[in-house]
Amino acid sequence: MMKRIVAVVAALLLCLSCVACKGHTHTPGDWVTDLEATCVAKGTKHKACTECGETVETGEIPVAQTHMFANGVCSVCGKAEYEKADLATIYKTAAKTAWQVLGAGDPTQEAQPQPTSGAASLLLSPLSFNLPGELPEITGGSTLKSLKADACTMFALVNMIGEYYENDAFIVTTDAVSFTIQSNSLMSQPVTVEITLLPRLDTENGKIYLEMILDMPELSNTAYYHFVLGYDFEGDAGVTSFHLVMIQGGGDKSYSEQKMSADGKFYKRSEFTPEFTSAADALMTAFEAKKAEGQTITGDLAEEFDRYCSIGSRAYMNAMNAQM
Repeated sequence: MMKRIVAVVAALLLCLSCVACKGHTHTPGDWVTDLEATCVAKGTKHKACTECGETVETGEIPVAQTHMFANGVCSVCGKAEYEKADLATIYKTAAKTAWQVLGAGDPTQEAQPQPTSGAASLLLSPLSFNLPGELPEITGGSTLKSLKADACTMFALVNMIGEYYENDAFIVTTDAVSFTIQSNSLMSQPVTVEITLLPRLDTENGKIYLEMILDMPELSNTAYYHFVLGYDFEGDAGVTSFHLVMIQGGGDKSYSEQKMSADGKFYKRSEFTPEFTSAADALMTAFEAKKAEGQTITGDLAEEFDRYCSIGSRAYMNAMNAQM
């Protein structure tokens, strides 16, 4: 008898709960994502009643407008993202030691350097040099940072794809900072470069030296690679930036270029000559003489140098024009 009573009561309670569920007005909750949208497929979502949990509304999530980039390539659809920058017409200053932007202008296209047919390839592994700066206000507690991705447009990272890492290292130590970038060649496939930074601080003379070691693959005779790297020395007195524009040409031409800017002004440009296996030393020697003694390069050598130098500088200076 007792079992029958319990069964009847349970049945009554079940009926009452069903009546309550069907009889109330649903209160939709927030959207809940069931399937995330990607750059190639829509997603799904639903709303459930906050009282009974029943699904009361469903919907679609539009195809995502952003890609899931990893090393410059979307992991979902394979799209490659390339940084772009317009090239403006610029001219050298009278001293021929810097560049001056006279106007934004329309994008300018110039013929790309063509290495000598059959010239020897360059194997730059490693290439190292020092970037000195008169920075007495930067203290030993300062840090060296590489620019993050959101700064790429400002500093005109031309023809580059990939991820940018914020690697910090105290300047007063000998700790190396290593990271990898991938650059899109103007004439070939993207190339990956391993970079190691060895910061040095001369507290007595107020100088900072940044030694950079680049580990690159062998360049083909028709390859032309362009890297623009930026680093900030950050201290109590503010930030002073070093920006290295490095153009690596396959075959028999290659050089590196440094631009140092602080407060939006350019102070100097220096070239560094690594050990080449080709005729690039003659190009560098001639330019160093011109810079040091006010001489002028003439003939074919001048044309070759100007073509290399202008292509690497114009987009960079155009991007910085508003800050000069």
